[in-house]
Order: sequence, then structure tokens, then C-alpha cells
Amino acid sequence: MNNPNISSYVRLCSGNVLSMCQFKNVFLGLTPAPYPRVANSQKCIRVGGKHNDLSFAGRDSYHHTFFEMLGNWSFNDYYKRDVIFHVPYGDDSIAFVNSGMCQFKNVFLGLTPAPYPRVANSQKCVRVGGKHNDLSCAGRDSYHHTFFEMLGNWSFNDYYKRDACRMALEFLTKPPVSLPLDRLYFTYFGGSDQYGLPCDEETLDIWLELGVPRDHIKKEGMKCNFWEMGSTGPCGYSSEIHYDMKGEPSSALARVNADRNDLIEIWNIVFISHKRVMSADTIVPLSKNYIDTGLGFERLVTILQNKTSTYDTDLFLPLLETIEKVSGAKPYGLSTTKIKKLKFRGKKEVLEHAIRHARSGASIDSIQLEHNAWVGLIFDKTNLYATAGGQIDDIGVAYLTNTTQENGKVEIGELASLEGKIVHFGNVVSSFKVTPGLTSRVEVDARMRLGCMRAHTTSHLLNAALRRVLTCTYQKSCRVFSDECALDFSVYGETLSVDSVAAVEKYINDVIADQVQVDRRHMRASELPSLTHLTVIPGEIYPDDVILIDISDKENVISREPCCGTHVFNTGHIESCTVIGYKSYNHGVRSIKCLTGESSKAAVENGKQLSAAVKQLAATINQNSEQTDEETLNQQNHEIKTLRELLEDDLPYAVHKQNDHLLAELSKNVKLKLRQFAKVRITEELIEKCKEDTPYLVHYIRDDAVEIQALPPLSQISTSFQTSRVSPNISKSSTIYAIPTCPE
Repeated sequence: MNNPNISSYVRLCSGNVLSMCQFKNVFLGLTPAPYPRVANSQKCIRVGGKHNDLSFAGRDSYHHTFFEMLGNWSFNDYYKRDVIFHVPYGDDSIAFVNSGMCQFKNVFLGLTPAPYPRVANSQKCVRVGGKHNDLSCAGRDSYHHTFFEMLGNWSFNDYYKRDACRMALEFLTKPPVSLPLDRLYFTYFGGSDQYGLPCDEETLDIWLELGVPRDHIKKEGMKCNFWEMGSTGPCGYSSEIHYDMKGEPSSALARVNADRNDLIEIWNIVFISHKRVMSADTIVPLSKNYIDTGLGFERLVTILQNKTSTYDTDLFLPLLETIEKVSGAKPYGLSTTKIKKLKFRGKKEVLEHAIRHARSGASIDSIQLEHNAWVGLIFDKTNLYATAGGQIDDIGVAYLTNTTQENGKVEIGELASLEGKIVHFGNVVSSFKVTPGLTSRVEVDARMRLGCMRAHTTSHLLNAALRRVLTCTYQKSCRVFSDECALDFSVYGETLSVDSVAAVEKYINDVIADQVQVDRRHMRASELPSLTHLTVIPGEIYPDDVILIDISDKENVISREPCCGTHVFNTGHIESCTVIGYKSYNHGVRSIKCLTGESSKAAVENGKQLSAAVKQLAATINQNSEQTDEETLNQQNHEIKTLRELLEDDLPYAVHKQNDHLLAELSKNVKLKLRQFAKVRITEELIEKCKEDTPYLVHYIRDDAVEIQALPPLSQISTSFQTSRVSPNISKSSTIYAIPTCPE
């Protein structure tokens, strides 16, 4: 600025929102002007008040806001800038860092000193397995991710509940964030009789004292308000803060922790005061109290940018735009909320709508179910098994009676899990009116259920048998149907011979013959590592409460696996097991298939009949083979083809392999003899054709049962003949000789 009439006056003040702020008192006449004319350069901050650009800012502004406010409360910024951001160092209880508190675990346990009394940090978290697993949630709603960022503030035996709640409320409701209090909802821990933990009335009182309305506070149980890093270690009561994206107070409290896109958790305040001890499955107090809070960064940005999905914020849009540019995919234009509804288009979308209306208290006078209509029914409880653990759905019949004593019947053929409910899909047998006060009775198809029970228990025995036969193996997946199961497993440098498969089958049938008891008991997943002879699937995610299927005799454990499927009470109920298939999928992965019950017995009988037929045919072919005529050989060839088709039926694996080999040898011998007959016949035919008075002979010899190798060399027909060129357009199914005829 070179104008001599203007004085350069520059004041770089980071606290101003406008360049005029420093001259406010001059304009008001409270202070004199520094110069008649002034030019300046002003750095401005607009994160609150009348001029608030926070909702339009990017991620760096939100980080700055969070740490600046905590800095006012004597916090120290603390970051771990190494591999612990994703993979924990020296902690085998978790596969990945799943929360901000992972790096402070030893502090909570009293093993290492705290870096500071108060700490604020930002932690990248991975949740794809273990206790905190969002893998199944990602992509199904607008706010869950498997990789996300967690803002946190900590107290290491410094401040506690009251200050933690106050700080969170002030950060969210005061400038620059300024969320309306009437959109916020709070939860507190309701206690646990199982672990002797009382209700957290203290936190309830704190929220009330801070001005939170009572109808914005909800009591929750262990699932929502008792936080644990893993199966063992530090844990404690928690209090969640949720934000109502919809702004409907009448239904908001019911939507808290209901997996809704329109009311989401944004902050969890954890009072670390206990630890879980695995050996006794108990929760005991720690010597000190700690605070661990987690503010979902992506969710906060979603709210401040006035979006309905985290994918619509500037955190994700640049990534999505790059994907579109590089891959040529369609532009991103739908929020995850809309995508979810597209997934349920049709019958499931209607049911989703009905469920949500039922939660909000809506009622319907009556629904007419027409004959042959495909409908979905939801009962308060059901005895049908929905697909899980590799086992298929049950089928059955639902008998319905309305208030006017009308009776209806629905044949259920498919089940589906939808928002925590089991939907029973089926055909309406006769027209029926559904009214309030409806009563129902659901019957499971016993034959199919028993078949699945036999097959599922057999799959456990199959896994156990493979471990005894092979040096190193583990299960990858399992598929269970009625009286049929298939197990995929990995092997290393080994394969199953026919004799090995027979050994597996014999082991299972021996256990069936011993009629071993099959025990089923509920337990916590944290207890599993303390069990001996336990079999688990690598990478499988088990819930907190599991069912253990234990097959043990008086001397040893045969099989011990966590499983949610249906099983027999005694191995004798399986009746019989037959291995009917074994094959390779790709390198190192094999699949073995079994039948049980009557299906197994039928396969064994089929094998006996096929073996007898093959044995009889072999004896016939080998008897007086030199005197067999061509017609008989053709008949035998047909019988071989028929028996080879029967190999496609369910047969014992060893029987299939043995008879497949025998039939291949018989087929080879019969075809060889047929070629000899064809050779003689063709030679005679060619000689006769050569006697005809024509300058050239072009003759098609067709014989589908004879390969070209059966034809004799031309030199054996006539040494004076020479083969002429044959047109390439002639069908390959014909054997062609084009030869000049004999000269006179």
C-alpha cells in the first residue's frame, strides 16, 4: 500500500470474526481513531455467533474447535503417532485398535503411569471383528463405519462424572457448535443383577441438575450402557448423548438405541471404574476412577453440515468423486438412508414401514389376506429357526384365529431377519382377515427340523474326524440342510485319499453307535478361551452370549464348539452317516459332503445295488470275451453308459470311486473290441467300392462308435492307391477317403 494518505495499520488478531472488530469502540465513540485512514489485513474466525461458518467448514475447523475448547479446561493434547493407531502393540486381546482408550489400557490397569492428568486426543479406529464389530452395520445405515475417527477427552483419576457430563454438554450446546438442547437425548446405566451392579442414579441426577429435561433421559442395560474394550480388561458404566436428526420429540425417546438413521448416538461418556476378570467371568472395581469419552467425528460433521448421512459430508464426497472418476461408476447421489430403502424394495420395504409404524403406536383395524397371497407375518415369539450358522430356514404352518373366530392358515416357506424381528413369509391357504387381538399357533415341519438337527450335529463330528485324520486343518464354512451337510476346510500339504475318507466316515459312525450325549449350554464368549479341546472358526465373530455344543463321553471330548444351530440330544439319533462327495475348490481348500438318517441309509443301499450290477456286468463281459459278437458288445456298451449315469446318484464316496474305475476299464475293453469289428467292416466296404467302374471314389464312412484310429492304413487296402486332397468343409464327424479307382 504505497498511498501516502493511508497509514498502514495491521493487527493480526486470531480472536476476531470481522476485520472491523478491532475498531468497534471507535465506531461507538468510545476510543479515538488511530489514524484518519487505515488499511489492514485481518485473519478472521467464524465458528459461532451471528457470523458462524462452522457448518460450512471442513474437518480441520472441527478439530480446532474441539481441542481449543478442551484447552480452556487445562487439557493437554496427546497423540500416539505410530502403528498403535491401527494395530495394538503388545495386546493380543484385540486384533485392531477399536477405540481411543486402547493406548491407555495399561494406565487403567495401573501398570503404567498416566502421561498427563487430563488428555485430549483423536483416534482412528478399526471395527471389523471382536466385541466391537461394525462390519455387518456398515452400508446398512447412514452412520456406521468400519474405519472412523473418534475424538476423546480423558481423566486419569482427576475429574469424574459431573465434570465429564458438564464438559460434553457445554461443548455441544454452546458456541461455536451450538446444538439445541431439545434435540439431545441422554442415557444412563440401569444396573445388572447378574454382576451385582447397581443402577447409576448419580448420572441421572447430574443430567437433571445440568438442565436436561427428565423426558430426554432413558435408562438402558448392559448392552448399551456398560462399555468394555474387549472380553477382558477395563470397563465401566457409560452415558450416551444422542441427537434427533428428525426433530420429533413425541417419538424421540422411543427411537433412542433403536438403530434409526434419524436419531443417532454422537458421544459416549464412559466411567472406567471396573475390570472384567476372564477366569471367573466377574466384574470387579478398579483402585482408581477414570473418564473415557468418545465423540464420533464423522457423526458430528454430519450434524454441523446439515446432512442426513455421513457419506454426504466433505469427509467422504472427495473419495466418492475420485472413485467415480477412476472407475467410471455412476455418480454418487443417494444418501445411505435412501440406499437402505432400495434394498428393501418390495415385500421387505412394506414390512419395514409396518414395523416402524407399530413402534410409534400406529394401529390398523384389519388386513385382508387373500388366497395364495405371499405374505409376511411377525409374531411376538416363534419356534421356527431362521438361517444362521450355515443352517437353512425351518418351514412350517401358522394357524391364525381372529376376534370373530375366523380361522386362517399360512404355509411358511421362508424366514428373514428384519430390524431385530423374524419375518415369516408364506402362502395364504384360504382368505382371512387379520384383526387386533389375533391369536396364532405356529407348527414347525418336524421332519425337516429333525433332518437339520441330525445334519448339524454330524457337521461337528465331521470337523472332529478331519482333525484326527489330517495333520493340520481348520473349518472355513459349513452348510446344513435336512439330512445333508457340507463342510469346507483348509489343508496344508495333504489330501484325503479314498481310505482317509473311509476312516472319517467310520469314526463318525462309531460315535453314532456309541450313542454319546450331546450337551447344550449357554455361556459368555469371554469364558471360551478357558475351555480345553475347544474348536472355533478362525475369523468368526461370536456374540457376548453363546451356546456351547459339547459332545463328550466319559473318557474324552469328541467335539466342543460354540454354535447357534439345532442339534440332536444323542448321537444315536443321527442313525447313520455317509460321505457322498469330496472335491477341491481352489488351492488349499476342500469340501466334503455327508448324508444322515434315512438319506444316508438309502445312499448305502444304492451303493450296494450298483456294485452288484457292475460286478455282474463285468463277469458277463469277461466270460467268453473272444466269441462275443458285435451286437452283444453294443448292448454291453449301452449297459455301461446306463450304470455310469447311476454314478450321479447319492452313493458312498468309496463306492463311487471304485465303480467309476471299474466301469471305465469295462468301457475301454468293450470299445476296443467294437473297433476291431469296425476295422474289418470298413476294410471290406472300401475294397468293394474299389471294384466299381468310376475314375474317382469319394465315399463317406460314418460310424459314431468308432474313432479314426480304428481305420486301417490305406496301404493295407491297396498299395497302388494314393490319397487325394479332401475338402475342409466336410463334417468332422465323417471319415473320408477320396481315392482313384484301380486302372483297368
